[in-house]
Amino acid sequence: AFPASPDISLMGWLSKSVGLYSPVVRAVPRFAPAAHASLRPLRFRDGIGRQLTTITGASRRGSTQPALALAATAVALYRIVAARRRADVAAAAAGASAGAGVAGEELAITSGHFAAGGEGVRIHYAECRPLNQAEEKGTVMLLHGFPDYHGSWRAQLPALAAAGYRAVAPDLRGFGRSSKPEGVASYGERALVEDIARLVEQVSATGRLSMLVGHDWGAFVAWAAAAEYPQLFERLAILNVPHPTRFAEGLLTWQQLSKSWYIFAFQTPLLPETLLELADFALLRRMLSTDPDAPMPPEVIEEHVRAFAANPGAMAAAVNYYRAGGRGLWSGMGSAGVGAMQVALRALTRTPEPPQRQSERGEIVIPVQVLWGDRDRYLGRELAEPPRELVPNQRPTRFLDATHWVHWDRPQEVNEELLALLQAETNLP
Repeated sequence: AFPASPDISLMGWLSKSVGLYSPVVRAVPRFAPAAHASLRPLRFRDGIGRQLTTITGASRRGSTQPALALAATAVALYRIVAARRRADVAAAAAGASAGAGVAGEELAITSGHFAAGGEGVRIHYAECRPLNQAEEKGTVMLLHGFPDYHGSWRAQLPALAAAGYRAVAPDLRGFGRSSKPEGVASYGERALVEDIARLVEQVSATGRLSMLVGHDWGAFVAWAAAAEYPQLFERLAILNVPHPTRFAEGLLTWQQLSKSWYIFAFQTPLLPETLLELADFALLRRMLSTDPDAPMPPEVIEEHVRAFAANPGAMAAAVNYYRAGGRGLWSGMGSAGVGAMQVALRALTRTPEPPQRQSERGEIVIPVQVLWGDRDRYLGRELAEPPRELVPNQRPTRFLDATHWVHWDRPQEVNEELLALLQAETNLP
């Protein structure tokens, strides 16, 4: 199956011999116009021939199916070459990103700040502060989701700073320039919540946030942090993620299970992150280009891609969030009583039952604003309103023409809602 030339074009070989590359990238050719050119040829004299022999032998010994062995070899080969390219990107970006600023409408977003998280993790964050820092009203923290980084909040940070707040947006562990600990267990709920609790202590002068904001995985972290450490937060804003209890109920229905199919797919080792990185992150580019209602400018898409390409291991860490959910390390995705997802996964993988975990979360009594785009393709609109018995002080707001990326689709309206929550009384109407 290999060409006679000592210089093997990996992408061409995959296209002809395995078929792993062509179904993905040819479906979205406009998102990877330079896919072949972006990867250097694979040379046997670089020592990769020896790696190929080792990988092929291991694959064949561990599988009775030649096709699986070939696919495993293809994936491993691609990851060798992709790692070389990511190293080149990282080297080119080193130094240029340190202390870099992103211009807002009036204020600058600065990055390159670090704080200590849990388990020895270093958390990178960006921030935007009022011009007169001595008169800051408080601190607001915004948590991004998947596949994202702190730049998700480029439209919100300057608006919050202009209103007098220190606005902080971390890269969650595993993402961007934050540490990327190994192992799925490093991306469970407890570890992430501990990161946020420690970060609050270091960025807030009062040791308490005026508001915690979360979207996607950042919203799951925010729900959990508000329940675990209620003393750290005065208000909570959630963007397009249900309360864990509501999500658990949704996973018991075919309607939501069919939307959450990718959670099952992400349980596969190695393959999901490989496909997401394939052909210069073609699938990631496609998602960022087509998912939001408001088209993302090409330069913003490139910044998101660079957050993964320049940080080796970021995509695998991001997928590990879903794997942790599949293993019962997140409430709402594997806690006692959810049933459907965990039963299916354990049946497929013959995994034994884990120790019992607490299934009920405590009440969140602080004001909670839920902002929900009704055109979310991943989460049903019936999940938008949290259970009143667990979140009694809530105010859901729905955007009929917005998608899962509501803060990208309707940035001005989202900013107005966040500022209104900061000015709201203790009890929401």
